[in-house]
Amino acid sequence: MQPERKAGASSRLGHPALRFLALIVVAVSGLLAARWAVDRGHLSLEAIRAMLERLGEPWWSPLVLIGLYTVLCPIGVPVTPLLVSGAIVFGWWLGGIYSLVGTLLGDAVGGLLGSQIGSGTGNSVAIGAGVLAGGLLGNKIGGRLDCE
Repeated sequence: MQPERKAGASSRLGHPALRFLALIVVAVSGLLAARWAVDRGHLSLEAIRAMLERLGEPWWSPLVLIGLYTVLCPIGVPVTPLLVSGAIVFGWWLGGIYSLVGTLLGDAVGGLLGSQIGSGTGNSVAIGAGVLAGGLLGNKIGGRLDCE
């Protein structure tokens, strides 16, 4: 038997002071890591340029970019950072081609996953999720809507 939770207590950390403390710890850790990287010379312009040149050298690096597109597109992750990084690492022409191929493969995988869920199910699931979200936001809509 689980203890009842108070209304509005949605975090595992519980108390707002603990959440604020966690935020402070993460922020300070990030600042210290950035400071350390600058002091060591890892964030200099020359070091960043050298790193970007090394990223495009291995023969498998375009496959990694295309694979990231293939995995991230179907789950709805914005791929703009991949597009920009592909253009920086491989140049605008090859980076654009790799991004196009990756996006097409990601869309194909998403379509395949959608077709495996079942015809019509995707529509009713999407609308059901919208109804659920609306219900959580205060709209008391119930039932399952079907698009077919």
